[in-house]
Amino acid sequence: MKEVFRVLKPGGELYFSDVYASRRLPQELHDDPILHSECLGGATYAEDFRQLMRRVGWPHVVWTVDDPMNVGDLAIETRVGFTSFRSRTIRAIKCEGLEETEEDYGQRATYLGGMPEMPRYFDFDSELRFVKGKPRAISGNTARMLEASRYGKYFEITEPRLHRGAFNAERAQQALEVRQGKRKVDLKLLEEAYDRAGYLTFEERVGEPSLLQTFEQQATMQINITYQCNLACRHCYLECTPKNTEAMSRETLRVQGRWLQGHGHHGRQPRAAPRLRMVPARGGRAGRRDRAHEPDA
Repeated sequence: MKEVFRVLKPGGELYFSDVYASRRLPQELHDDPILHSECLGGATYAEDFRQLMRRVGWPHVVWTVDDPMNVGDLAIETRVGFTSFRSRTIRAIKCEGLEETEEDYGQRATYLGGMPEMPRYFDFDSELRFVKGKPRAISGNTARMLEASRYGKYFEITEPRLHRGAFNAERAQQALEVRQGKRKVDLKLLEEAYDRAGYLTFEERVGEPSLLQTFEQQATMQINITYQCNLACRHCYLECTPKNTEAMSRETLRVQGRWLQGHGHHGRQPRAAPRLRMVPARGGRAGRRDRAHEPDA
């Protein structure tokens, strides 16, 4: 295997099939002629094969075929015990920068078509199918192998971005589809993201003692001068919009002015509600501190 790696040019590909075992077989099973005739006696433990490939120079390889093998003979099954076997076809591409684990750099690849005998799709490994014209989220290793190999000219691959942690194909594809507007952010998607980030759920958050505490004296009073705003935010619990012209009268504002001492003041967009300016002014004459907030945008 070391000689194969040496003679391959950069971007070259090793492609072969073999049988792999779920555990290391004892020597007596390796030497068993019946197991050899069934292609089982010489099966390599899958992790030992990965270690071999790493030592040779391939820190990462993929399976293009990964099928379970059914022994089908009670006598052989009894001898091998709980060992399972799989038939795998290996794709190993010689290139720089491969990592031992699949990492997420926010990259995507789009198959452009044109590959001989594969005009509509290309199966890179047993789990990754590229459909022509459809972007797929890919790991950093997949991006490097595609770019370095003979397949690179058939793909459009984005540049790597900031590292996002271990690559999860399903989550990365969901995020890509959300960015493209092809997938809605539903409650399930948000809850899964919160779980991964370790955030508290809404029920856990509102049940925290710090949120349930009350104060002996009122600390803040919010005065909604108007429901008119230059924005129409979906998260606004007051449903303020540019078309909502409901506002306090001057008489009501005068009454509210007497309550400003010792309370905070939150105001909506002054340009959309000119009367907002008179509240800080009235509070200022009484020696009180008020604050008027501009909107976030």
